[in-house]
Amino acid sequence: MTLKRFRKGFKDFLDEIGLIWLNFKDFFYEHKSLFDLFFHLLYSCIILGWVFGSYFGGDYILLISALFASLFMIIRGVEKLCDDSRNARHRKEKNVMSASYNKLDSRYTGVRKVIARFYPIKSRLSRKKVRFK
Repeated sequence: MTLKRFRKGFKDFLDEIGLIWLNFKDFFYEHKSLFDLFFHLLYSCIILGWVFGSYFGGDYILLISALFASLFMIIRGVEKLCDDSRNARHRKEKNVMSASYNKLDSRYTGVRKVIARFYPIKSRLSRKKVRFK
């Protein structure tokens, strides 16, 4: 196998992993409650495994506790990574919506100025006396 062929195969492999990750992020973004439930069930199973392992493990309590801590930290890291990507997508969508809003607001302000030149709204409204009951 040549180095060029290896690089192409490795690049294709990384592209495939990237595509899988993007699909996973989109699925996580759309189904946040499902993932929350999944992570809570996973945490519960790990804690139950730790409790039973501690009770029945006896001599291996240190190993069981180390495995529990490692699994817990790995799962927490994956959950944080998913949440961070979800929050980044929220921020990106918020920025796009904010830019759209600012553009529409500036157009609306320009239209109001043009209308005010032809039909002075403020002067008409100021003459009306409004009574509140």
